[in-house]
Amino acid sequence: EAITHTGRFAEVKAEPITELQLYRVINGRKVNDLSYIDKKSYEWKQNHYYGTLTQREWYTTYLQRRKRLTEEKKIEEYKIKEHKPDDHINYGYKGLDKIKSLNEHYGKEYVEPKEQITNYFPLKRNIKNYTLHKVRPRNSWLIDLMKSGKIYYLLAINVNTRYLLAEPTNATIEESKDADGIVTVSNSVKNEKICADVMQKLINHGWEPKYLESDGEGGFSSDYVKRVIYERYNIKYQQVRRQKKTVYPSFMKDESQKWNKKTEPIHGSLGIIDRVTRTIRDMAYNMKIGVILPPDMKKIVEYYNNAPHKGLSKYAGFSVTPSMVQNDSNLEEWIVRKIMQKNYEIMNRKGFKLNSGTNVKVYNEKDSLSKRRTVIQPGEFIIDGFNKGLFKVKNKTDNSIQLIPRYKLHPVV
Repeated sequence: EAITHTGRFAEVKAEPITELQLYRVINGRKVNDLSYIDKKSYEWKQNHYYGTLTQREWYTTYLQRRKRLTEEKKIEEYKIKEHKPDDHINYGYKGLDKIKSLNEHYGKEYVEPKEQITNYFPLKRNIKNYTLHKVRPRNSWLIDLMKSGKIYYLLAINVNTRYLLAEPTNATIEESKDADGIVTVSNSVKNEKICADVMQKLINHGWEPKYLESDGEGGFSSDYVKRVIYERYNIKYQQVRRQKKTVYPSFMKDESQKWNKKTEPIHGSLGIIDRVTRTIRDMAYNMKIGVILPPDMKKIVEYYNNAPHKGLSKYAGFSVTPSMVQNDSNLEEWIVRKIMQKNYEIMNRKGFKLNSGTNVKVYNEKDSLSKRRTVIQPGEFIIDGFNKGLFKVKNKTDNSIQLIPRYKLHPVV
């Protein structure tokens, strides 16, 4: 062997060493792969011989082999598809003027294209007319994690009362500020043990959730948290329903394999806690706070809970705050009844109902990391049922099912 278990080179007087006999020791384990060799791990000595090569010659051999292996990995194979004459009948354009002009250029007769589903989707109108408002049984909460700088906060908001709680998941190392006003905290963490400890701390301070929903964060959905928190305090936990993100057609294989399986929570499911997170950040900005430290968060939450809430006040008929609704069960019930009445009116509004078998367009969600080619999901979709405010939508090609709110659907005329 050319290298001992300590990672240092040893002189070898045997036969010349081949490339595949060159090892590197990583954490006491020999790795038979030159790609793992790191030149920073050794002091290269020009005149020290090993076998028949110097260290510099071995290193040159390594670089040459690594370059060849890297180039081999970059090789891609594509099968050339033979297109039929009518595959490019529209030349990649939708506009009739371009199609007719190119037909004249190539001496072809214009053929009326097959009827295609247009890319039009009235999202703003649908949001205005068909968005249902979230209500839940009493003591239902949404939970999520928010990060500011290197500090994570567990946020909990009551679905009906909009009452907010926030607790850092970082363990504070030094409670009091030093002479420069600096508070030292531990690294930001969000594992199951920490999340359970933070929820226990909130419970010890009077938090009494009966129903919890989250986006499936591992710190909330693990068996450990279920055992030490949910089962112990008889809390019913569930993950919010999810929907597909940006969807690509099947002929775009790389993009469809990468993105078509990705999902995100349905907007209405976590919309309440998403909005309060934005509000917290806006308040911090207006207070000229960069990183929200625990004392700052405590004041922000206090201000939020005691300020008039526009949505609650609308249904209450007068100015109310989250604290007022949280501490008055009759007021909470009144507001919930008003919201349910509004949802009933929306569901019975003209155009809301979509019968089973109706062909529909499905809104294609935007994603900041991908480029959406169309505002509607590619494929043909039909309505296959309705349950708890969501339509069951079936893909006619692969029979896959999505649960989608009404405002993200539009019937195909």
